[in-house]
Formats: sequence, C-alpha cells, structure tokens
Amino acid sequence: MRKVTLFATILVFLSLNLSAQTKKDKIIQLFELMKTDKMINSMTDNMSAMFTSKKSELKDAKNDSIQKAYISFVMDETKSFAKKLMNDDMVSIYDKYFTEQEIQKYIDFYNTPEGLKFIEQTPNIQKDVMTSVMNKYMPDLQTKFKNKLDELNKK
Repeated sequence: MRKVTLFATILVFLSLNLSAQTKKDKIIQLFELMKTDKMINSMTDNMSAMFTSKKSELKDAKNDSIQKAYISFVMDETKSFAKKLMNDDMVSIYDKYFTEQEIQKYIDFYNTPEGLKFIEQTPNIQKDVMTSVMNKYMPDLQTKFKNKLDELNKK
C-alpha cells in the first residue's frame, strides 16, 4: 500500500512539473512568434545610434576608438541584460498573469495572417507614436516642466 501511495504521489508531482514546463515552453514560443528578440535588438541598436549622436557621456574619452569600444561594450551588456530579462523574468511574469490556455490563444492568434501583420507593423506603429509624442507633445510638456520649475524656484 505504501508503494502504491508513493508511486501515485510521484506521478502527480511529475505530471504537475511537466505541465509547468509545457506552459513555460509555450511562453517562450509566444516570445519567438512575437519576435521579442528582434525588438530587443532594434531597441539596443537605436540606443547605440543615440549614444553615437550625442556623445555627451563620452566627453572624457580620449579618441574615437575608445568611444567605439565603450559604445560596443554598452550595447553588448544591454543586449545580454535584455535577453536575460526576456528568458527569465518575462517568462515568470507571463506565467504569473496568463493561463496556459490564454498563452495558447495568443500563439494561435500570432500564427494567423492578422497576427503576423500585427507583429510586422508593431515597430512601425511604435516609431510613429514616438515621433508624434516627440513632435506634437514633448515641446509643450518641456515648456510646462520648465515653467513649473521656475515657479517653484521663485518661492
């Protein structure tokens, strides 16, 4: 009787463990469909362009080769951090907030023509939103912030 109970307990534990692995595998599959790694690479490439254009952080660098080495280091570290975030933390977060059935529905959606188009167009949409924010709203917001700071400094 003890052997049967022990065997049943082990089977239940293993089935629960396999279920958890399956869900996490599906979350990783979802990230692959969403091309999360491509978005991360694009984000870090944009950061690199920003560093290169401003170079304000790099004013202490003695020459261009040091600046390039620094930018390369920052980009490599950022990509490494982002991949760890995606593969560890984001998987756990998605696991926390979505059921396996919901993850499967997202996978099913991203495998449709509409889902694929959504993935393809997301970077363009984000770029347009950021352009709109920077051109339409940021100047006014910066003015408001400056005025408030001036007002607070006068008190």
